[in-house]
Amino acid sequence: MNTFMSLKEALSTIVQRQEPILLCSAGVDWEARALLAELPDRKLKTIHSGLELMVRLLNAQKLPPKLLLSQEVNVPKPIDG
Repeated sequence: MNTFMSLKEALSTIVQRQEPILLCSAGVDWEARALLAELPDRKLKTIHSGLELMVRLLNAQKLPPKLLLSQEVNVPKPIDG
């Protein structure tokens, strides 16, 4: 079983389970779905292409995800035993 999920897989799992994605801006929480619902497909595809290009340019396809503005990295801890 694969330990890591790509961002695409993680978002797909969240969407399938219909879990809300809360974002915080200026101390106010709001659902990401509200933003995404307002963006036309063309802009979503442009954002996706831009992020995909940035990942390739940085050669970061296999790097574990890092929490934004944090020194912590999302890497599973080894199991003792």
